Amino acid sequence: MNDLNRLADLLLPGIRNAQLKLEEVSNYLGVMPISLRQYNGWQPIETAPKDGTFILVAVPGEVAIHIMLVWWLDGWCLDMTNTPIVGNPTHWMPLPEPPK
Repeated sequence: MNDLNRLADLLLPGIRNAQLKLEEVSNYLGVMPISLRQYNGWQPIETAPKDGTFILVAVPGEVAIHIMLVWWLDGWCLDMTNTPIVGNPTHWMPLPEPPK
């Protein structure tokens, strides 16, 4: 049981951080107008800006396509925590204007 407790102590901060990021994105999407949520402006990943601009990317997974908020730095596609993303994005789209 002691090993399980140590493992939990190591994993819980990362899980909590991921949960907070998901809540942040969920809150952002929740206030986005329906017209923007239905916008189908996906573009091939080869055309994505690589200048540090935040963008949304689509990353195919085994079960679903994951949508992530990312940016590029020195050839690496990074998430909001500056961690290289897992998987290969296939499409991107610019972020919509924030609510006013």
